[in-house]
Amino acid sequence: MVVLKKMVCFSLLIMLTLLHVGTAVAKAVDKGEPGTLKWSNSIGLVWSSPAVGPDGTLYVTTTLPIPKLFAVDPQTGGVLWSYELGGSCLSSPAVSMEGCIYVGASDWMLYAFTPQGVLKWTYKTEDEVASSPAIGADGTVYVASEDQRKMLSC
Repeated sequence: MVVLKKMVCFSLLIMLTLLHVGTAVAKAVDKGEPGTLKWSNSIGLVWSSPAVGPDGTLYVTTTLPIPKLFAVDPQTGGVLWSYELGGSCLSSPAVSMEGCIYVGASDWMLYAFTPQGVLKWTYKTEDEVASSPAIGADGTVYVASEDQRKMLSC
């Protein structure tokens, strides 16, 4: 039996614009009014795509000036919380149906967070994690590190 949870949908198009080294601006463009900027927020250098949680919260990682995972309000662009990671982050976050956020970093770690920004656990891989985690239908988290030998299943 498959149980589907109600997903919250927003009429927003989310994009990240790299302005110059050290600065990126998270922007939301209202789909109802094409080309109209809804909000903008400077958060740091971003190399990855944002992820959207079941409640609509946006999750994005930065590499500079400080590697962090940010939770961003999709309506206002305000930062709900952030967590400083131990290494730069090139991967996009993955979010489970329950709202848990997973992200890998250059410090050889896979991080797991609650939707409130509390660190649940970490797993040390055998090299940098530049790939984005993926979540299977059964909730298994898959990630590949740069050790070129294996894929981790948590």
